Amino acid sequence: MPKKQLVAEVLIDLHRRLSTLPTRSHERRMIMQETANLYGVSEQTLYRALAQRARPRALRRSDRGTPRVAKTKVCATAFLHQALEGAIKSWQSMLRQSIVARRKAGLSAW
Repeated sequence: MPKKQLVAEVLIDLHRRLSTLPTRSHERRMIMQETANLYGVSEQTLYRALAQRARPRALRRSDRGTPRVAKTKVCATAFLHQALEGAIKSWQSMLRQSIVARRKAGLSAW
C-alpha cells in the first residue's frame, strides 16, 4: 500500500487551527479526528507529520568532512591514480628518449 503524503498546506492550516486551542482540549481531538478521517490517515500519522514539520533541519550534512564514496572505492581510485601516474611517467620518458635520439640523428623532433 503506498504511503499517503499530506500536503504542506494542510499541515500549516491544521497547525494554525490547533494553536488557538488549549493543549488538552476536546476540540483539538475532534479536529485531529476529522482531519485524519478526511485524508484517510491515522491521528498518529497527523501528529507525526506536525512534529516533523516543526523540527529544525540541519544546515550541514551530518557526515560533513567525510568522503561520500566508500573507503574501498577511495582505495581503488588511489591505486588507479598511481598506476596512471606511473604509465604517464614512463610514456614521457620514452618520448624524451626518442626526441633525443632523433636530434642526435640530425632529424627534427617531430
